[in-house]
Amino acid sequence: MTHVRVLSQAPRVVGSPEMVSTANYLVETLRTYGLDAEIQESPSAKGTLHNVIARIPGRDQSRALLILTHPDSVSFGAGDNASGVAVLLETARALQTGAQPRSDIILLFDDGEEEDYLGGYAFAQSHPWMKEIQCVIGLDTAAWGPVVLVQTTLGNGNLVRFYASSVPDPAAFGFFADAVTLSQTETEIKPFNERDLPGLELEDPTAFSGKHSADDSIEHVRPGSMQQMGEQTLALARSFGDRYRAQAFVGDLSYFTLWPIGVIHYPVYWNILLVSLAGIGLVILIGVGIKRKAIIGRTIALSFTSLLLVILLAGLAGLGSNALFSLLFPSPNPSVSKYLNLASLPFLLLDLIAVILIYLAIRKRLVGRWGASVVSLGGMLIWLLFAVVLLAALPVGNYILSIPLLVAVLAHFLPEKWKIAALIPAAIATILFAPNLVLTFLGTGMVMLALVNILVILNVELWAAVR
Repeated sequence: MTHVRVLSQAPRVVGSPEMVSTANYLVETLRTYGLDAEIQESPSAKGTLHNVIARIPGRDQSRALLILTHPDSVSFGAGDNASGVAVLLETARALQTGAQPRSDIILLFDDGEEEDYLGGYAFAQSHPWMKEIQCVIGLDTAAWGPVVLVQTTLGNGNLVRFYASSVPDPAAFGFFADAVTLSQTETEIKPFNERDLPGLELEDPTAFSGKHSADDSIEHVRPGSMQQMGEQTLALARSFGDRYRAQAFVGDLSYFTLWPIGVIHYPVYWNILLVSLAGIGLVILIGVGIKRKAIIGRTIALSFTSLLLVILLAGLAGLGSNALFSLLFPSPNPSVSKYLNLASLPFLLLDLIAVILIYLAIRKRLVGRWGASVVSLGGMLIWLLFAVVLLAALPVGNYILSIPLLVAVLAHFLPEKWKIAALIPAAIATILFAPNLVLTFLGTGMVMLALVNILVILNVELWAAVR
C-alpha cells in the first residue's frame, strides 16, 4: 500500500514528468532490493516511453520468465494500475529473500499500456532478452475485487498445468477466459502473444465505475486483492523453472477451479465426446419412448420449441433490463460502459426472480398439457443445442454445459425409483455456473444480463426436472 500511495499522487501519462518520476522511483526501489534496474527509453507517437526493466538471475540463465505490469495511467490510477505495480515490486523483493530461482525472472514495468501497449511492443520488438523468454505473465489491476486468471493464450495446455500445480489458492475458470478471447478483449500480454510467446493474465476484472477517473484513488483499493495477486504471482515465479514445460505445440485444455480440490483440467476435445454421448443418449431415450408410445414425437418438438422460445425471451428481457438500468442509473463515468453501483445487485436479483418465476409458471402449464417426461426431454434438447453452439464459440469454456448435460441424460436412464438422481446434474450445473455468473456480474455489471438470464434458466430447467 505504501507503493500505491506514492505512485497515485498524480496521473502518469506517457512522456509526462510524472511518468519520468515514476520510472525513477521504480529503479530506486528495485536497486534497494539488490537488482540492477534500468530504464529503456523509446520514442513513440505519444511521447518518450520509459520502460523499467530488471532481471533476477536464476541457476539456468538460458531460459526466462517475463512478468510485466504497467505503471502509466490516465488518472491517479491507484487501482489501474499502481496496484499491479506494487504487486510486482513486492514479488521482486520476496524473490530476493528466498532460494535462487531455477530460471531467470525478467521484470518489465511497461510504459504506454493505456496507449495500446506501446511499452510492451517497444520491449518485444527490440530488447535482446526476448530470445530467452519462454513464458509471459501479465498483471493488471488488483484493487476492487477477486483476482482471477482472465486469459490464457492458444495452446494453453502447459500454461494451465503450470498454473494448477503452482498456485496455492487458484481462481481459474475457462468459460470466463474463453469469453475474453472471443470478445477480443486485449490484455497486458498482447505484444508477446503476437510473437507466439505463451502467456497468462492475472487481473481483477471488477467493473469499478471510477476506473480511468479521479475516483481511482487509494481509498478504493482493497489490500486483499493485491495480496491474492501477489501470492499467485510469487508462486508462479518460484516454480517456473521446475514446473513449466515449454514445447512446440500443446493443445488446449478445458479448466475450472473446484474448491477445495484445485484446478480440474482435461483436453478440449473431450467436450466433443461428452456432447456426442449426450446426443446419442437423447436420441435413444426419445426413440425408446416413441416406440413404447410413452411419448409422441410431435409433443417433444412442441415442448422443445416452447421452452426454447421462453429462454430466448429471457435473454431479450436481459437486454431490456440492461437498457432500463442504464436509464435509471446512468454511469457516473462516461469513459466506462461496464460499471457497478449500489443498485446493481438488487436490480440483478429482481430481474432473475422475475424471469425464473415466469419460466416456472409457463413450464408448469406445459407439463400439465404434455407430461413431465416430455417437457424434461425438451429441456435436454435445449441443453444439447446450446452445448453444440458453445463447442464452436467457447471450446475451452464448454465444460459448463457438456458435463451437466451428459450426467442429466444418464440420469434419465435410471429406473423410476432412482429418479431423485436428477438432483446430481442440477447440482453440478449450479457448481459450475455459479463462479462464472458471479464473475460475469462483477466484470460487466448489467451489460451481459442477457447471458446471465439464459444460463440461470438453463440451470433452473435441470432443477425443475427433478421429481
